[in-house]
Amino acid sequence: RGRARSSAGHWLPAERLTEEFKAVGFYLSGHPLDEFAPLVTPFRTATLGELSLHKPNTPVIVAGMISTLRYHTMTRGSSAGSRMAMIELQDRLGHVEAVLFAESFAKYGDLVQTNEVVLAAGRVDERRGETQLIIEQLVRPQDAATFLADRVILDIHDDGASGIEDRLRSVTGEVKQAGGARTANGARAASVFVRLFREAEVVTLRTGLKMVLQGETIDRLESLLGGEDRMNILGIPPATLIPERNRGRFSRRS
Repeated sequence: RGRARSSAGHWLPAERLTEEFKAVGFYLSGHPLDEFAPLVTPFRTATLGELSLHKPNTPVIVAGMISTLRYHTMTRGSSAGSRMAMIELQDRLGHVEAVLFAESFAKYGDLVQTNEVVLAAGRVDERRGETQLIIEQLVRPQDAATFLADRVILDIHDDGASGIEDRLRSVTGEVKQAGGARTANGARAASVFVRLFREAEVVTLRTGLKMVLQGETIDRLESLLGGEDRMNILGIPPATLIPERNRGRFSRRS
């Protein structure tokens, strides 16, 4: 018997994609990553198909679905007994082999699951003429703003619902309250900028405040601002996120 369908007798979007892949070996009507596009776009610095255009050791942040994975247990050196993972990431137009060495796998191994959509921060590598990715960090799309945001720009309009000064005070109060959140487990505090949209001009202010962007905080700010399009989150440059490493770790013999 076939899989259960929605109550209307049609495949749900995720079900349809799964059945398409089973039938022809690729997706026809979309890709599982499409659902997360608004969450990953501010932070992604390259598509998987663009990685071959970057030089080895270039830091990047990509988004994709883990389509295959295999594990390997180290047998030599100081990491003997530790596990690492080799995965394939795919997006709508490309795919790439990627590696999580023991240190990264120990931190993010819970996200290494087939069909999991992730953001991956790492460095471009090359092996036997094929582009690969050495992953340093994995993040769920839902957590991207918490771990990968660098700046947030809050647009405050004088649209008649409330005075611009009153709205500015409300937004600033919420930012200050969120600024007290702990930056634990790798969470980052994003710098806060405000743009005041007055009748004749737009004024940009650097508030000097920082805040951890978490789901409930984002929802409250969007409500105060009057819409999600009035909150712009900018991702951290990958070169800032990923620590410098000895090039020898990433270079392999072909």
